[in-house]
Amino acid sequence: MNRFRITKKLLPYFAFFFLFQIAKAQEIKPVFEGYKLMRSDENEDFWRKNKPTKPLLYQLKLIPLNPSRSINFTIGGQIRTRYEVFQNDTWSDNPKQDKGIYGHRLALHTGFQLGKHFRVFGELYHGFYGQKVFSQYEKLDLHQALAEFTLPLETTQLKLIAGRQEFNWGTGRIVSLREALNMRRSFDGARLISKSHRLKIEGFYALEVTPQFDPFNNSSRHAPKFWGLNFAFALPKKLGNLELYYYGYQRINAKFQNASGLETRHSLAFRASIENGKHFNHNSGIIYQFGSIDKSSISAWSFQSDMHYIWSEARYKPNLGLKLEYVTGDKNASDQQLNTFNPMFNNPSYFGLLNKMTSMNLKGIHPSFQLSLKPTLRVKAEANFYWRANKNDGLYAPSLANIRAGKSTQDSYIGTQLGASFEWDLSKNFTFSNEFAYYVAGKYLEDSGGSENITYNVTTLNFRF
Repeated sequence: MNRFRITKKLLPYFAFFFLFQIAKAQEIKPVFEGYKLMRSDENEDFWRKNKPTKPLLYQLKLIPLNPSRSINFTIGGQIRTRYEVFQNDTWSDNPKQDKGIYGHRLALHTGFQLGKHFRVFGELYHGFYGQKVFSQYEKLDLHQALAEFTLPLETTQLKLIAGRQEFNWGTGRIVSLREALNMRRSFDGARLISKSHRLKIEGFYALEVTPQFDPFNNSSRHAPKFWGLNFAFALPKKLGNLELYYYGYQRINAKFQNASGLETRHSLAFRASIENGKHFNHNSGIIYQFGSIDKSSISAWSFQSDMHYIWSEARYKPNLGLKLEYVTGDKNASDQQLNTFNPMFNNPSYFGLLNKMTSMNLKGIHPSFQLSLKPTLRVKAEANFYWRANKNDGLYAPSLANIRAGKSTQDSYIGTQLGASFEWDLSKNFTFSNEFAYYVAGKYLEDSGGSENITYNVTTLNFRF
């Protein structure tokens, strides 16, 4: 039994050595546009014009079913292995919180294109994790199953996508794929998209799919409801995008430190993504939320800014970044108004793969520095400094659960997370990465519970086809 455990822990490293030998002989381009983060977005026209290194993979990506190739079939997938090492997980000195956990994701998708106007797409997911954790461990389930209808008008393209599907908008602060975990997030619903030269309008209604452990029992029944409208305007000369959106959200049995019950929340937001030449890019957004929870009203807001200066013509292309944010917490437990911001379907790894908290009752400063040692090899160092935005509210996890009370201490400093990582594109199909983080607990954690410093390392090998 012990031999099996040791061998299983070393699997990522054995796999890395084997796949590295395969990848060494391949000529790698710095950018490969064939594989998308959202696999349902992959474009068949790309595969017509760009053959990957391996002919077999090209044949799988575009299997024609008629002589004109207007009807075709596609197959793709992913194998992602990951090994995580924790010391003092959850800031606890319990020996059980010192652990190593192996996990993997297996995904297989197929698509069927019938002419230019109709397409169906389906995807299966399997997740394994050393502990039974929701969104990490799942035997097998239907992750996506959608139908897409496209109607090209004179100056506008109109598209309807219905079924089980993924949503991923903006920076992923409130609507994300949950890519860091083995089981990504999907929704049951429909989207209607209108796209012209510079303007994209998207309306939707959906329910989040709740992952379960057993096969083929994921369901959106009793899950949070989600609806809204997005407007995205592309600036001239490819300078970036301006976005305005409204999101509606309803959750049964919501729980915050100072309120609980039926939550109905509305979000109004503006986001600007600006690229100023080759050197400077800037992404900022502000969100205001209002609504009700049980008998209390809701009034909350957040501001986020992510700025980067890139020496694009220098060796290694140094990238200096600074991320700032302010996210409200509740001011008063007895005033019949909840001020805690809700990031809804947030990205758990927004602050790195050591995903212990989320954007609720939080102030943060996050400087970073990245070098591209090769077009396919990137290294990064960063620091994250955290404070509570309001001393009358607590600390929240990416699951939206309140994990630390806020009333036991008046200190706001949560802690500092230091990190270093690298990502290496071994080939068009293989990526190898490692991320290290050290979390120094602050006075708030010391006064409210366990406050041991966390050490974390994760090694990931990712294969896509």
